[in-house]
Amino acid sequence: MIPKILTFFFLAAVIILAVIYLSGVHFSRTRPGAGIANTEQELKSFTVELESYRLLAGVYPSNEQGLEALWERPVTNPLPKEWLQLRREVPRDLWGSAYRYAFPGRLDPDRPEIISAGPDQIFDTEDDLSNQD
Repeated sequence: MIPKILTFFFLAAVIILAVIYLSGVHFSRTRPGAGIANTEQELKSFTVELESYRLLAGVYPSNEQGLEALWERPVTNPLPKEWLQLRREVPRDLWGSAYRYAFPGRLDPDRPEIISAGPDQIFDTEDDLSNQD
C-alpha cells in the first residue's frame, strides 16, 4: 500500500507539471517553432513522470510496457512494486506522431529515451527530438 503522503506528493507533482505544461503549450503556439518548443516540454514532462514511476515501481518500464505504463498498470514483467496512474493517455506530438520509448537510452543507458519523429514525421532523421539530446 502506498503511504498517503507519498501518493499526495506524486499527485501534487503531476498536477504542477500539468499546469506548467499547459501554460507552455498556450505560449508556444503563439510563436514560430511552436511544435518544437511544445514537444521539448512534453519530453521533459515524460522524463519527470518516468522518474516518479521508477521511484514507485523500483524500475523503469520495459520497452514492451513503454510509455503506456504511465497510465495503465503493467501486467508483464517487470511488474511494478507500487503503481500510480501518472497520465490519462500518451499524447502524440504536434505533428501527429506517437512518441517512441527506448530503455536503455541511446546516450544515457541508465535512463529511458523518449523520441519524437519531429516535423517530417519519420523516425531516425535529423529533425527527431529526444529527451537525451
